[in-house]
Amino acid sequence: MDTGFWNEPYGTSERLWSGNPHSQPPEIVASMQPGSALDIACGEGADALWLAEQGWNVTAVDFSSVAIERARRAASERALRVEFKVADLDVWVPEASFDLIVQFYLHVEPERRTFLHRRLQPCVCEAGRYLTVGHHPDHAQ
Repeated sequence: MDTGFWNEPYGTSERLWSGNPHSQPPEIVASMQPGSALDIACGEGADALWLAEQGWNVTAVDFSSVAIERARRAASERALRVEFKVADLDVWVPEASFDLIVQFYLHVEPERRTFLHRRLQPCVCEAGRYLTVGHHPDHAQ
C-alpha cells in the first residue's frame, strides 16, 4: 500500500470521512495535560485538528497526499497549527518522542499493524500514552 493506493479512495469524493473526530480521544485525552501528539494514519485530519484545538502540538502522518492536502486546508481554515506529513508508515521514523500517539482504524494487515505498534511504541514519552482503536478481527479489513 502506497500513496497511489490511498489516493484512489480519497480522490472519489470531496470528503471520504465525516470530518468529526472519533469518540475515543475526548474521553481519554480529557484527563491529560496537552503536550506533543502524533496522529498515525490521520486521513483527512479530524482527530489531529481536534487535538490541536485542545492545545496539543500535533504531528499528523498519512500515506495519502490527497488526504493530507485536505487536512492542511481544514487546519488553515480553522487557523490551527498542525504539522502534516505524507509518509510511508512502514519506513517513516519520527524525529521526536510524543506525549500521546493516536492511531484509529489503520487499514493494514494485522501483522503490519503489530509491526507499526512495536516500532512506534518507543516514541511515546515515559508518562505518555499510545491509543489505538481498530476493527474487531471478525470484521473485514
